[in-house]
Amino acid sequence: MILLARISIKGAEVYFKDSKATVKTNTGVSIISATRSGQLYMVDMDKIQPTALITQSKCRPTNFATWHRCLAYAGIDTIY
Repeated sequence: MILLARISIKGAEVYFKDSKATVKTNTGVSIISATRSGQLYMVDMDKIQPTALITQSKCRPTNFATWHRCLAYAGIDTIY
């Protein structure tokens, strides 16, 4: 799930056209694209650089379920 409020706070913009959504930085660089499936937009994972999904837990070890939620319900193949 991508929270539009957080995107706008960071200065990015979301554009919708036909069945596509695109998130662009304040400099106009496209960082995420998604395709509508029913009433949801599914992020086009094949177009995301793997480094965009890398993060680190500083407080304590984190289990798979937590990463699954934090990474917008990404599958096990994406997380591991």
